[in-house]
Amino acid sequence: MIEFFSHNTIQLTDEMLTLLQEVSVQLAFVVERKQNEAMLLQMREAAEAANQAKSAFLASMSHEIRTPMNAILGFTQILLRDKSLNAGQQNYLGTILRSGEHLLGLINDILEMSKIEAGHVQLNLEAFDLNQLLQDVHSMFRERFQRKGLDLTIERSAGLPAYICSDEGKLRQVLINLLSNALKFTESGGVIVRVRADTAAGFLHWEVEDTGVGIAPEEQHKVFQSFEQTRSGLRSQSGTGLGMTISQSYVRLMDGELSLRSEVGQGTVFSFYSRYSLAAADQIQQRQAENRRVPGLAPEQPAPEILLVDDKDDNRRLLHDWLQPLGFRVQEASNGLEALKACKQTAFDAVLMDTAMPVMDGLQAIAALRNLSLPKQPVVISVSANAFAHDRQQALAAGADAFLAKPVHEAELLKTLQEQLSLQYLYEDAAGGVSSEPMAQAPAKVSADQLSADTRQALRDALDSGDLEQIELLAQNLADESPALAERLQTWAQNFDYEQLSTFLAEAAP
Repeated sequence: MIEFFSHNTIQLTDEMLTLLQEVSVQLAFVVERKQNEAMLLQMREAAEAANQAKSAFLASMSHEIRTPMNAILGFTQILLRDKSLNAGQQNYLGTILRSGEHLLGLINDILEMSKIEAGHVQLNLEAFDLNQLLQDVHSMFRERFQRKGLDLTIERSAGLPAYICSDEGKLRQVLINLLSNALKFTESGGVIVRVRADTAAGFLHWEVEDTGVGIAPEEQHKVFQSFEQTRSGLRSQSGTGLGMTISQSYVRLMDGELSLRSEVGQGTVFSFYSRYSLAAADQIQQRQAENRRVPGLAPEQPAPEILLVDDKDDNRRLLHDWLQPLGFRVQEASNGLEALKACKQTAFDAVLMDTAMPVMDGLQAIAALRNLSLPKQPVVISVSANAFAHDRQQALAAGADAFLAKPVHEAELLKTLQEQLSLQYLYEDAAGGVSSEPMAQAPAKVSADQLSADTRQALRDALDSGDLEQIELLAQNLADESPALAERLQTWAQNFDYEQLSTFLAEAAP
């Protein structure tokens, strides 16, 4: 071949030269594209590695902070029950509680921002007392405003509904973020919170107005950006720079928009609107029951047998000191293996299982417990300092019936036990009187075994195809024969909680 070309001359025509040029250009494009693809692949792998490292760091930080905070906040709540404490001692404890909750709020901000970035934040619609929410927020900030010599005023418009359905937790957090921000940058005057209802449109309109330093026009765009702070914010040396970003995300989830108007030296007004609906009578009744303190089990309620499983003595003692005075019979174990031995000896009604333990961790213990041949399987409530959504999913997949994130609040624990065990409590009214008649029954416990095989399969098919309307239709068809089950299915569908629905269906007997 070489000899042929060395003895023969090839005449290149213009057409051949043009063709060669086009081929060269195409080859250059291919080479460049391959180089870009390789570069993009490297960048994507680096981004995924960085994201995994961030997730691991956040999970570790969450666990390390929540574990001691569980004891600090829990025992503070117990001490605040002591009616022999004088006002000064109660104030000290209140300061400890608020400071602990503030520290917890900082880590929650970072965790919440991670969930927002991943698109994992959802609305939790429930009935609540709007006036009580406003009163709680006012009480939370009253002392801090007084220490700075500032006024805090809440103006409610006429016709504001008492009980509404919305996301109470997110609405509360938005107000806390806005008031914290106003307090930080206001040295004289005060802050006014205004709220009015547009009943026709189904929106609440909010304003938080302060007489603070104001925000310069060129810095206002930073307010809603992650980890960004204005010059005043940097000088204050407090917060994470995430409060307004999280607030905007929450408000948008509630079909609203958070905006501001400000003038340097004159103050700032943050305004937003949020969607709501009026609470039904049965929802109001249930919420009123939940808001009352529980001094003990009702006389007709047999004492439940509870097993507390945690390798930390402080955590077990906290739960023991909450439950035992109310009439629960309580035993303890320090790891999963001890828990399994205890369950073979005692027919527990419920097991509160920590996740991270030596010898045998909580997830392994739950799975092993579900494989034990027992006269009756106990309800298992996973209690974990790991508070990410996938931690909850792992616990439920292992066989847990419910999940509580540390630090656990007493009211939340009692509500979960009531729901899972259909318990009857005594309730203490505002005047200190005790009633053995709860204002509402605990929600009925539901099981996928209540569904026919055809209905379960239809739900699985709708779940696989993401057919929200079909899931809601199937739920409506169950309303007459099983209203509690129908309501639960509709809630999961409306909240797009497909993981919970999938876990629920998987629990059905084969």
